[in-house]
Amino acid sequence: MPLPFTAPPRRTVCLIDFNLTVAGTPCRDPIPLALSWILIYYLFPSQREVATDGEKSRAYVCRHAACDAMSEARKKRSLAGVTHLSHQRAAAPRAATLVYNALRDDIISLRRKPMDLLNEKELEAQFGVSRTPIREAVLRLSDDGLVDVFPQSGTFVSRIPRRALYEAILVRKALEDTTVSMAVEKITPSGIRALERNLTDLIACVRDDDVAAFHVIDNDFHKLISDISGFPGIWAIIQQVKVHSDRYRLLTLPQEGRLVRVIEEHSAVIGCMKTGDKAGAAAAMGFHLGKLLGEVEKAEIWDPNYFVEDAKSPLAPTEEKGKNQ
Repeated sequence: MPLPFTAPPRRTVCLIDFNLTVAGTPCRDPIPLALSWILIYYLFPSQREVATDGEKSRAYVCRHAACDAMSEARKKRSLAGVTHLSHQRAAAPRAATLVYNALRDDIISLRRKPMDLLNEKELEAQFGVSRTPIREAVLRLSDDGLVDVFPQSGTFVSRIPRRALYEAILVRKALEDTTVSMAVEKITPSGIRALERNLTDLIACVRDDDVAAFHVIDNDFHKLISDISGFPGIWAIIQQVKVHSDRYRLLTLPQEGRLVRVIEEHSAVIGCMKTGDKAGAAAAMGFHLGKLLGEVEKAEIWDPNYFVEDAKSPLAPTEEKGKNQ
């Protein structure tokens, strides 16, 4: 196989011709041309002599054109690799987000109870991360009202604020009254079957005495209605405001007879949806969620280890005034 170049005669400059042949084939690719130039330059140092101005100019243009082409090729390869890596990193959650999600789930599910201490060093060991992601996660939890940070004392899981709980249930009730009315207009046979399967799963949870699974499937019921209505984003909004109500629900679900009552209330909602009764479905949903409001108004049920009284004025003042009259 012939060499891709011929050693130049003594006292001539090394010039690259773009009509150079490689293995008998004309070569116009600047990358092997540049490699050939480099090989000649270093293998035949005695051949490097002063050339004419024209030769210098031609060699300079040739050499830089080849080098530019090599740089562009390397840049494209690198950019492709970096872009893929960047997409992978962007898709992967940050350490602070992973810690935040795990702690938030622990607090809402009551695996971490109100007034529990969040020790920074223990969290670093548990999650295998440095101090910075832990502190970022704690700040986000503090913004959510799930932890209380006391300088020089520590960080503690917050108690459930009574007024914030009442407001969260009010917002949820207003939104779900709307979604269930819209869902009645758009309900399909497959949607009804999905709701009935959910009801069957709730009954199985009662039989197995699985409160945690019951709570998850209960939430799925309300999410299904939001999906059927054609506005799944409403459920995303509800999830943002119902943090404290979820904690309250998990505290009260174990009460005797409560799971059965929830199933009966869900069944009433489904019955109205099957018959196309918008007003009835909204009323059934209002009754289902409204009972929580009535419970929150009763101050005597609050355990100070779990709840904090943050209401400056009586809850539901209009109703109370009506009762007094």
